[in-house]
Amino acid sequence: MGKSKNKSKTGSNGAFGKSPAEESKKASKAAAEQESKAAATTTTAATAEAEEAEEAESQKEESQSLLKQPRIKDGSFLLRSSWNVPFLVVSNLDLVEEIPTPNAEEWKELIALCHTLVKQWIGRKCVVLADFEGEFMGMGGELVSAAFQRTLVVDSKALAPLLGSSATKEMGLLLDLRCPEAIAVTKEIMESEDLCKAIWGADGDVTSLKYSPMINPLSISSVNVLDVQLGFSQDGRRLGMGTMLKRLPPKMVAGLPDKGLAGGVDFTVAQARHLRSLDPPISLSAAQYAVDDLHRLEVVLRTQKPFEVNYRSARNRTMGIVHTICDEPHAFLVPKMKSFMGKMTSASGDDRLATAVRVKRHMMALRHVMGSDEALYQALLPKSLATPSTSSTSSASAASKGDKGPEAAAAATSAKGKEGETVAAAEKAADAIIAAAGVVIPADLHLARKASARTVPGSGAAAPASKDEEDDDGPWEVAGPKISQRQKFKKEMRARVKVDLAAVSAVQVGKVEEDFDPKRDVFRPTVLPDSDDDGDAADRQKAKRQKRKAAAGAENSQAAAQQLPASKKAKKAR
Repeated sequence: MGKSKNKSKTGSNGAFGKSPAEESKKASKAAAEQESKAAATTTTAATAEAEEAEEAESQKEESQSLLKQPRIKDGSFLLRSSWNVPFLVVSNLDLVEEIPTPNAEEWKELIALCHTLVKQWIGRKCVVLADFEGEFMGMGGELVSAAFQRTLVVDSKALAPLLGSSATKEMGLLLDLRCPEAIAVTKEIMESEDLCKAIWGADGDVTSLKYSPMINPLSISSVNVLDVQLGFSQDGRRLGMGTMLKRLPPKMVAGLPDKGLAGGVDFTVAQARHLRSLDPPISLSAAQYAVDDLHRLEVVLRTQKPFEVNYRSARNRTMGIVHTICDEPHAFLVPKMKSFMGKMTSASGDDRLATAVRVKRHMMALRHVMGSDEALYQALLPKSLATPSTSSTSSASAASKGDKGPEAAAAATSAKGKEGETVAAAEKAADAIIAAAGVVIPADLHLARKASARTVPGSGAAAPASKDEEDDDGPWEVAGPKISQRQKFKKEMRARVKVDLAAVSAVQVGKVEEDFDPKRDVFRPTVLPDSDDDGDAADRQKAKRQKRKAAAGAENSQAAAQQLPASKKAKKAR
C-alpha cells in the first residue's frame, strides 16, 4: 500500500511534478490542437473565399439571365462604361444619344426588370454604389440621372473594406430622373434600410433628392447612406475626389478617362449663363462619365484604407448629416454662404458668375422650403432670440413697409442677426454679379436649354409660362472663344434681321429694344431670327464686307497713284 501511495505522489497528479513522457504527450496534444485550429481557420477562410466567388458567379449568371429577356437580349438598352461594364438605361424620354426609346411594352418590361434586380439586392442586404448627376447639386438643384451598381468590395455587415477584391462586372442601372417610374425605382433604393448606399460626397445628392426640383420635389428621404469621403476626412476638412484619385495606383484606374474632362461637359460655362449643361439626350461620353464615377469609387474602396478599420463611423456621421438636412434644411446655410462668398471674391469670369448663380438659386429654393424670408432669418437666429419681442417685431414690420429711418434699419439688422447678415451679404453680392452679367433667373428656377437660345417662339419650342421665363434664354453663347459683352452686342447687332412679328406673342413684341442696356453694353434678345434668316443675314453681311473691301482697295490705289512723281506716272501710263 505504501509503495502504491508513493507512486501516486510521483504520478501525474502528485506533488513532485509530471513525468517527461506525460509532458511530451501533453505537448503533442497541444500541437495537434493548434494544427487543428489553424486548419479550421484556413478552411474558414477558404470557405469564405469560395462563398464570395460563388456569390459573384451566381450574380453574374443572374445578370446574364436578365440580359436574355426578349426585349433586351440584343443589348439595345445597354450602355457600356469605359471598362465595358453594362448599365441598363431606364428612360422613355431619350436620356442618352444612340440608345433607342422603348415602346410601351418594352418600357413595362424594363421597369419590371429594375424592380426585380433591386429586390435581389435588398434580399442579399448588399452595399450599392450610387452616383447622381444634374444641375447645381444641392438646394436649388435639379437631378438628371441616377446610377446604381452592387459591389462586393465592402462587407455589408461590418462595413469593412475587402482590400484586394476584384472589380465588379455585373450590370448596373442608369435611371432617368425625369421619368416617374425611374423615380420610383430610385426611391425604393434610397429609402431601403437593407441597402447601404455608398456615395462620395453625399450631402448635395441627398439634398437634391429631398428638395429638388423646387416646384415638384422628389421628396426622397434617404436612409442607410455611407459617405465614403468622410472615411478619409478629418477635422472638418473633406478630401476631394481629385486628391484621392492621385493616391490610387495608376494600373487600377487604367482605361478610365480623366475625371477633369467631365465627359466633355462644361458645367461652369453653361451654369454661369443659367443654361442646362446636361441637356438630354446627353452624349455617350457624358453618360459614361456618370457611370465611370462608380468605378472610381469602387477602386477607392478596393485599394485605400480609411482612418478607422471600417466605415461604420463614417456611416453614422453621414446619417447625422442626412437627418439634419431633412429636419433643418437651413442648418448648413451659413458655412455654405461663407464659402460661396470667398469664391465670389477670389474667382473671376465664368467661375465667379456660376458661383453667384448658385447662391441665388440656393436662396430662392430655401425661401420656398421655409415658407417666407422672415421664417428663414428667424430660423438662423439663436433659440434665445428666435421669437422677437413685440417692439422689435413692430420695428421690423415698419422697416419692411418702407420706413428708411435709422430705427428701422437697426431693427432689420437685429431681426436678421449676425448669421442672417452674413447670408444677406452673400446674396447681395450675388445679385450684383448676376445683374452686371444680365443673367435672369426665373421664379420657378427653370433652366433654359442650350438649343432654345436661338429658337423663335412658336417654332416648336415650349411657350414661356411667365415673364421671368421669357428672359430665360440669354446669354446664349456657351461654346467657342470667350468674347466681351461689347463684342457680343456688336455681333448680334450685325446679325439682326427683320422678324415676322405675327409669329411672336404680343407680350414679346418690342422686347428686343427693352432688353438692351447701353450702360452695360448688354444685349439680351428674346426675339431672335430663325436659322434661315440667320443664314441670309450672314450672306448679306459677307457681301457688304466684300463690297466695302473692294471700294477701300480702289480708293487706296487711287490715292497711291496721285502721290507718284510725274516721271513714274508717265512710265506707269506707258
